[in-house]
Amino acid sequence: MLSKAEKGDLRSLLSQKLGVTERRVYQMAQELGNRASIRTEEAIWVLASQNKINLTKYLPPEVVDRVRLLLTQIPAPPRTVIPSHPAKVQRVKPRTRPSDRILTLPSELLTTDPILSDQTRVEAREMAEIYPLIYRVENSVRELIRRVIEARHSKAWWDTEAPRACREKIQERMANDKKNAWHQRRGSHPIDYLDLNQLPALVRKEHTDFVPNLLSSLEWFEQFIDEIYLSRCVICHMNPLDRDNIQAVKLRYRQWAKLLNEKKSQIP
Repeated sequence: MLSKAEKGDLRSLLSQKLGVTERRVYQMAQELGNRASIRTEEAIWVLASQNKINLTKYLPPEVVDRVRLLLTQIPAPPRTVIPSHPAKVQRVKPRTRPSDRILTLPSELLTTDPILSDQTRVEAREMAEIYPLIYRVENSVRELIRRVIEARHSKAWWDTEAPRACREKIQERMANDKKNAWHQRRGSHPIDYLDLNQLPALVRKEHTDFVPNLLSSLEWFEQFIDEIYLSRCVICHMNPLDRDNIQAVKLRYRQWAKLLNEKKSQIP
């Protein structure tokens, strides 16, 4: 990668160009990195390019190409004059908590591809921001169901409480895991082998354990899962969601988080 001298050169040039301290340049890069889900080092490259610094003098060609790709995905910020005196610099804390930050893509995923279009690469980055939301909701739903049924029955609840159709399907999938022993298992518990849209069957069978103490109604839960599942199928089959469905996923994510926060005292 780059030497400390090369990194320092860009930070020093940005400091002079913007009239701020090098410490402030680093803070600006951190803020951009958090917003754009890139490393601070990459954010310094982007800031340098946005401020008309010729990167070809400081970076190898493959890194310059990567910066050009990043620039197509990160809008240039409005130019503002920032005070140079450290005491007058106001530190702005990110609004998001560390646990809620969007997934950061490894730098090697930002390289060019000789076959895919620029649009496909942009879509890949956009979907990489949505996948963690679906991932967290789906696994959170599994965990809630497992905890509740286990607390009301026993740790062996799967064999006694799971619907027969679910148990038979999972037996088949676990048998396939044994055949393909070279690959990791899908999960450690049978519930991990159920698809997202199969989870309501567990809640339906044990609905008195969930409704109305945790879920307002079985119908609401089934509708909630149906909507998330439709988006899950699109993104997990390597296709992009449109803007409306992206917003819908974000809404469902917030709804589920709000539900858990309000009911956390009742969750085993």
